[in-house]
Amino acid sequence: MTQTLAYKGQVDNKVQAILVGLSSGKSRDQLAIEMKYKDYKGIDNYMKRKNYEWDNTRKNYFPIKEKKSSASLLQNPEGRVATILSLYKRGVDAKDIALQLKFQDHREMALYLRSKGYVWDETQSTYVFKGESQTSSYEERVLKEEKSTVTDTKKTEVEEIKSRTGVGQSMLSFDENSLRLINFLESNKEALMDMLKSQSNTLQIPRYLIPGVCITKSVHMNYGLDQMTREFSMEKNVSQKDIFEVALIDFFKKYGYQKEISVLLGH
Repeated sequence: MTQTLAYKGQVDNKVQAILVGLSSGKSRDQLAIEMKYKDYKGIDNYMKRKNYEWDNTRKNYFPIKEKKSSASLLQNPEGRVATILSLYKRGVDAKDIALQLKFQDHREMALYLRSKGYVWDETQSTYVFKGESQTSSYEERVLKEEKSTVTDTKKTEVEEIKSRTGVGQSMLSFDENSLRLINFLESNKEALMDMLKSQSNTLQIPRYLIPGVCITKSVHMNYGLDQMTREFSMEKNVSQKDIFEVALIDFFKKYGYQKEISVLLGH
């Protein structure tokens, strides 16, 4: 007797595990793997033996004798519908609700609710259950056309970017953000090239040919700078004269004497 009760408790736990798993967002295929079934049909057969049947609308099993009627749905909406109605009740705007629940926009959400048998009630400022699908074939066609228009517009934008930047067939798998980045890089190509050139030339000391007579000039400087100049000159095989000329020319170019330097160098 004790063994029979224990076995019955295990069965109840298994049914409960399936119901809870589906409610948490798992698919029947996922549960089948976890419970060592070949596929979801094993779970389906098991639940049928326990007097449960699959409800494709609500994506879960319900006792056959307790299957909810339209009147019950009116009092106790479930799943995504329940979330939408709850947010309406809290005063959340329709567009914000659609955004939170991953609809394309509030119109798509409205069609979804109508397909579940809900219509807008002005007096209550929310959707109420009327039973059966309230969506007409015309509304469904309009929504499909709107989605198609948005898709075509995005495709056109992508094609324009690919045409302008020279992106070929190998880039077709890139998403829209990647193509925007490519477009930005193409638009700023010259500035980026200058930056890259300046970076690549950091180890190459420029040589300036300055026409005119050279003179000797004595300057006072910090001992450490003097030692650093001598070491750099020996290590890089650059004369101290070239070091000071490059340093002064770059200094004047950076701080407002670009034109004067150009005249000096004969550019």
